[in-house]
Amino acid sequence: MEHFIRQYTTHHRREVGAIAALLREMGGQVGTQEKFFRYAGNGIYFLCDFPDHTLRLYCIRLGENLLLLGGGEKVVTTATGTGDSPEMIRMKQVSQDIFGRMSAGNVYWSSDKSPLTGDLIFEKDDT
Repeated sequence: MEHFIRQYTTHHRREVGAIAALLREMGGQVGTQEKFFRYAGNGIYFLCDFPDHTLRLYCIRLGENLLLLGGGEKVVTTATGTGDSPEMIRMKQVSQDIFGRMSAGNVYWSSDKSPLTGDLIFEKDDT
């Protein structure tokens, strides 16, 4: 999240502020309820699609209390391509990798059902 804020605050201050406020609300009171997300495909969601915003915070939702975050600018789908931003492509790769690791038993919920544990180091070559 810190990287996201540093990267986008200069040109998207209002949008970063809105996203940060919503994350604070989720973290402090309401959790990661489905109503805050829109499905983008391949296990990826994005946080609140504010119609006038060009910035999105992409997420991989793992239960009601855990998000893997990656953000970027919204890219419009065109007739000549998928329209996925580099950030969306990266999140699709991480989603595929983490769910593959979970299926293989290399990533799993801890015994107290809170944090994920196991092989959680993702290198660029892994995804």
